[in-house]
Amino acid sequence: MWRSQCLTWDVNGSRRGKGQNTSQRTMNKQHVHMVPAKQTTAEKVAAAVNARELKGVDDAFYVMDVGDVVSNHQRWQRLLPRVEPFYAVKCNSDPLLLRVLYELGTGFDCASKCEMDMVLQMGVTADKIVYANPCRQISHLQHAAKKSIGLLTFDSEAELYKVKSVYPGARLLLRIAPPENYDVMYDLSEKFGCHPGDVSGLLRTARTLGLNVVGVSFHVGSGARDPEVFAASLQRSHNVFAIAEKLGFNPDIIDIGGGFYGHKGAPLSFEKAASTLNMALDKYFPVTSNVKVIAEPGRYFASSAFTLVTSVIGKRKRLAKHRDRKNSLSEINVESETSGDNKPAFMYYMTDGVFGSFNVIIFEGTCIIPKLVKAPSSDVTFTSTLWGPTCDSLDCVRKELPLPELHIGDWLYVENMGAYTTSTASRFNGMPIPRCHYISEEKAWNSIFTENGVHISGTTS
Repeated sequence: MWRSQCLTWDVNGSRRGKGQNTSQRTMNKQHVHMVPAKQTTAEKVAAAVNARELKGVDDAFYVMDVGDVVSNHQRWQRLLPRVEPFYAVKCNSDPLLLRVLYELGTGFDCASKCEMDMVLQMGVTADKIVYANPCRQISHLQHAAKKSIGLLTFDSEAELYKVKSVYPGARLLLRIAPPENYDVMYDLSEKFGCHPGDVSGLLRTARTLGLNVVGVSFHVGSGARDPEVFAASLQRSHNVFAIAEKLGFNPDIIDIGGGFYGHKGAPLSFEKAASTLNMALDKYFPVTSNVKVIAEPGRYFASSAFTLVTSVIGKRKRLAKHRDRKNSLSEINVESETSGDNKPAFMYYMTDGVFGSFNVIIFEGTCIIPKLVKAPSSDVTFTSTLWGPTCDSLDCVRKELPLPELHIGDWLYVENMGAYTTSTASRFNGMPIPRCHYISEEKAWNSIFTENGVHISGTTS
């Protein structure tokens, strides 16, 4: 099974590039399970669980659906045809996800030497990478220069001098701070982005140093909930273009960053975001301006493609009257265990927690909504608490959740768990980071891994 790391891989475990011959490009499906068309998520998860149970495996794992990535890519092309996506590798660097996006023709947003190598060794060309970390190590900048990765962002004078000394031939995007007072999950402007009053000074410094500023970038914040933040940011970018042109630059690239949701039921639908963006692009950067538009979506492609599946490994029953810490042990008696007016509550311990994939509960305030893989034997529910597997009492996934009574060995799954989960997970207490069970419909797989209309694959697992 693949593991995400700085070294690279291929769908068949080998390195390759677009220019290699057909025999070198054989796309092997040995790690990908082909599934029937139009299966529900529940059916896909149940099949994966059955395969695990047959092997006696109870570790948490992900079901990664290739078709979901393909579908979201098609939607992007349909709704934002002018915008070329450069996937944000930091969101989820799963090798098959990167492989699929590469085959679909996306570029990549990289923030470090490791991420650059990850996609370069996969065959991505330097012109399909934007080095979008505004503050970078000199050694990483030297690596970008060595690999001819020329499109970089900056937002400070210190970074300009760094680029001048290490990579003077780079093509620079001035990263600006988006307007404030818009609803986003993560406001990145406190850490990154040049504010309006500093634009002219930074551009003058770049001009004095003989550096090439080719455009503007912004990031409205991860998880935007108000589409107007994109329009306001494009208006601000248009003003920066005007300043740059007066100083003798010829900007022709606008990088609109990320912040897009791709899953159903999101706080802001992609359709609304795309509609607002298209109108703003037509107003500030029309097709006749010949400005290239790129973006850095992460969670848009990753979130809904991954479903986390975790098993119950422990269980405790607690009575309501005993959850009051002021109660003494003398109050516990056999009769209360069966009292009709003292409904028990349950605590369950699972194979993943907040130090692993469920870190999004802490970082993003995500409310986890687990679903049962197998139907319960009764519709009666009890107040339940879900805990992770570590020895830390902070490792609580969900409290006060109504669930039917579960048993050790039962499985739960949570959808839309592909964004900033495994990429920020730890191995605290030696707990494993969930691996992936890859699935795809034949149609989705064939739409990616083909050459001259001929399917390229090995045997189905």
